[in-house]
Amino acid sequence: MSTITGPCGSSGGDRSLTAESEVELDRGLELTKQFDAEVGFVENESKRQHWSVLQESNSVEHLGVMCDPARARIPITPGGGWSELEAGIQILKTFPGRADARERIALAYLRPLWMWATPFLEPVPQPLVGALFQAIQKTRCSWWCSSRWWARRAYLHPRFSPALQTLKVIRSPLLVSSVHLRHALRAHFECLEVEYVDHNSDWGVKLRVHPDDDQRV
Repeated sequence: MSTITGPCGSSGGDRSLTAESEVELDRGLELTKQFDAEVGFVENESKRQHWSVLQESNSVEHLGVMCDPARARIPITPGGGWSELEAGIQILKTFPGRADARERIALAYLRPLWMWATPFLEPVPQPLVGALFQAIQKTRCSWWCSSRWWARRAYLHPRFSPALQTLKVIRSPLLVSSVHLRHALRAHFECLEVEYVDHNSDWGVKLRVHPDDDQRV
């Protein structure tokens, strides 16, 4: 099966055509062009994407995220990977002044980069957690307890904050369950060192602690 997606410039929406063969797909595209011309829609052809389950590389981009519709185990990522977050952290390091000022800047401008598509985006790579800490603190102290610092700022932690936000989002009846979603949930809760089991909008999420964890948790 092949799919063509193309945002319409004048309508602001996305439409998809699916077909079992290239001939049917080409015919469908031609009919779509005729319809667009009749109603006044203008397709932004630079946004057109061709997806086929037979291709080895199946990732498609939508709203700034990359997803492989046929392979749920491949993480959903930002369109440019985490390069924008990496660049933002590097810029933050150059800001003079107090650490709490850089912390507020990170909260306003960097946190949305990993939070806006929660819980679908993959967890932020672990090295960026340490990089963000260093960018905010700008310290050379070797005995600093970064774990205690993050415990007081879990809302800013690039890996913990999406997992904690997921506990709230997962109760929404608008969140449609899918294989992609379940893989994403599993990855986020692994950041909290618990195992995702199941969820629904009525009772939330079912998690399993590891056998050697403190059972009082």
